[in-house]
Amino acid sequence: MLLAGGFLFGQETVFDRALDNVPLVVHTGLVGQSTQDPELPVRFYRTEAGASPVLNWLRGLERDDRRTVGLDLMRVQFGWPIGRPLVGSLKNGLWEVRSTLPSQRIARLILCFHDQTLVVLHGFIKKTQKAPADDLALAKRRMKEVTK
Repeated sequence: MLLAGGFLFGQETVFDRALDNVPLVVHTGLVGQSTQDPELPVRFYRTEAGASPVLNWLRGLERDDRRTVGLDLMRVQFGWPIGRPLVGSLKNGLWEVRSTLPSQRIARLILCFHDQTLVVLHGFIKKTQKAPADDLALAKRRMKEVTK
């Protein structure tokens, strides 16, 4: 399984290196660990070479945009299951998180679930009405790698 490391279950992880001192906060924990705040652990896809393309994409976003995407991901993590308008099914186990950015753009995170973990597979700025076929194909390939 190829996932970004550095997560500790039940603790807060802050990605603030090279992020213009604006942290992307992702809380991790065991599903059902707390009856008051059940949360899903979050992992980011990582290549065999160790790169984390989704985190690199996030780091390339403007500061306020990065914060919006992080907050939307956290809403999914703590509020699953969530439906539209924030989350939609792309079928076959893929889901998209829809973020309207302060920069007047629209971002998408494509994710799946594996071993009770939310796995973020791909992120992109939406430029057309439908999700681009290349982005969906890439997310499907990554999902196969993660779930094999």
